[in-house]
Amino acid sequence: MQGPQTFLPILAMEIATAGAMILGLHNKQFFTTSAQVLPEALSFTDKPEGFDVLCELVMSGNLSDPQRIIAICENYWHSLLKWSAQHGYHIECSTDIPW
Repeated sequence: MQGPQTFLPILAMEIATAGAMILGLHNKQFFTTSAQVLPEALSFTDKPEGFDVLCELVMSGNLSDPQRIIAICENYWHSLLKWSAQHGYHIECSTDIPW
């Protein structure tokens, strides 16, 4: 990783939110409010491995350990790429997490 680690909490929140939006589209579900995006996305049954862990990290606010944030985000990112391919979706990017 390069750059300031102070951005990692924001990045984790953005990755979790973007993942929830992908899951909402996949499950053809609307979210009731922006405050409920992550909790409601957790209720979906078809989701990539690591999504729950990422959401729980973000919702807990326990975002002070850079190495933990990186590990959880990378695990989720690689699982998302596998999950999306299994469903015929194409995420255009490298296989590395985009940071």
